[in-house]
Amino acid sequence: MLKQRERVQLRSKYVFPNESGAAPNVRWATDVVWRRILARAEVPHRPIGQCRHSFAVLALKQHKPLNWIQRQMGHRTLQMLLKHYWRWIPTDDLSTEEMSSLESAAAPLASNHAHPLPTRPETGTEAGW
Repeated sequence: MLKQRERVQLRSKYVFPNESGAAPNVRWATDVVWRRILARAEVPHRPIGQCRHSFAVLALKQHKPLNWIQRQMGHRTLQMLLKHYWRWIPTDDLSTEEMSSLESAAAPLASNHAHPLPTRPETGTEAGW
């Protein structure tokens, strides 16, 4: 990235500009380039948005801080992260304070879940959502 920035720094404000120095065509990048990347990696086609979901799930499974994941995903509130990814939040090693924080953040969402609520492994009880 640093080499690329040095290469285009005086020609464009974009890190990866098009030939005229403007922003690249997003549709071209997501349609043409993405398909080439998947073909070279010998990976079956999937929408580019799946990378976003993979990132969120992997970060949650690795116990990354929820507020960090929220910021990386561009979510303004923790509720947005919880709304889409709550079932991948590992609850087995959360402190009581962390559980309370999640419960209060998720309370407005509790009635909207189509999936069963997560449970604490040691008790088999719902995590409080």
